[in-house]
Amino acid sequence: MNNGAPLEGDILDHIPYVDTSREVLNGADPFEEHGTNPLTEIDKKDKSKPRMVCSHLPYRLMPNDVKQGKIKVILQLRNIKDATNSNYFLWKDSDMLIDSSYTLDEWIHEQLKGEVPFGSWIEHTKEWWSHRDEIPLLIMQYEDMLEDLEGAVRKIAKFVDVTLTPDIVSDIAKRVTFSAMKKKPDMFDQMKQLFTTPYLRKGVIGDWKNNFTVAQSEKIDKALQERMKDVDIKFKYE
Repeated sequence: MNNGAPLEGDILDHIPYVDTSREVLNGADPFEEHGTNPLTEIDKKDKSKPRMVCSHLPYRLMPNDVKQGKIKVILQLRNIKDATNSNYFLWKDSDMLIDSSYTLDEWIHEQLKGEVPFGSWIEHTKEWWSHRDEIPLLIMQYEDMLEDLEGAVRKIAKFVDVTLTPDIVSDIAKRVTFSAMKKKPDMFDQMKQLFTTPYLRKGVIGDWKNNFTVAQSEKIDKALQERMKDVDIKFKYE
């Protein structure tokens, strides 16, 4: 939280991205066998104060320190329909994996099979949920954060043992709104190397309704009913 002070420059310089190397973020071909291990770079960060990293990886690919409960994890989840919709538009025009002829129907089909970048939303959520009592894990829902951002800031601060004054909580909440971040595109400069579409698009709840057919929505509902029975999380879709 940087003691309430705003971060300057690219956000990935402050909160490193575990999922890919610095070389790929700087434009290298992700399918070439080269690049530094992101964890090695993270390990060079100042160890005198708590460090933060971000990742889309599943629990099974986490470092052992995570699995041994030595690291606090904040799991941010977004409802599967909006997440699928958002990821489709993010990757749709990317030169990395698919082309613009790739349809939303194809994306939904592949997503439910886990054959899209970062795999199945359902399996990812189930896997983290199954380990919730084994590690220090705080589950935050994107929709709840949109509705009460100050409450989310306080909850995260308490989880990481940081004391914040009401003024700092309010200031942080103002700076991390979706609209505020869209006004600072330089924060996501490195993402422009990977995606031609805007990294921050809409960020609202329920945009999936503007693009999904009834059949597509029902297909996801059916998958959730069949595969998410053991996950006690109620998602908001509008």
